[in-house]
Amino acid sequence: MHQPGILVCMTSHHASDRRTELPAASSPARFTSARIRLGVFGEDAACAFLERAGYHIIERNWRCARGEIDIVALSPDPSPRVLVFVEVKTRSGSRFGHPLESLTPTKVARLRLLAGAWCQARGTALGQAGDEWGTTEHARNPRKRAVAHREVRIDAIGIVAPRNQPFTLEHVIGVGT
Repeated sequence: MHQPGILVCMTSHHASDRRTELPAASSPARFTSARIRLGVFGEDAACAFLERAGYHIIERNWRCARGEIDIVALSPDPSPRVLVFVEVKTRSGSRFGHPLESLTPTKVARLRLLAGAWCQARGTALGQAGDEWGTTEHARNPRKRAVAHREVRIDAIGIVAPRNQPFTLEHVIGVGT
């Protein structure tokens, strides 16, 4: 089991992991499109990293009136089962600082509220114990299925993905704890 505050790093050196598909940002429309694609690339890379580490991805890009949770996953360790809410920050370089520098105490507090809203929407109490999948009246709909867990944690993944170069990924376990 990982301890809070531990930093797990990965640097991709595979040619297939190079980010090459983004166009240069020469107009606002292309900038927005490129920024969205960069974000999608980062979330895809984060999910792949978490799955290789043994996490079970439950949901991506969950939205409610208060905001969005990038990734909801179950930890690889069955005892205790941890429900992990992951914030993914991706940048194409360090010109404006490392992506994780944008994760402020205010943002972490908002993520805690969103985690509670997600659990409420699933009929899952924070810290609920039980089998991997809880049963509710929504058992046939996986997006509304309750998830049994013993602990809740907020992690952050920062990705720097320069164009035509390998990307780096940093996973911070237990931000704001």
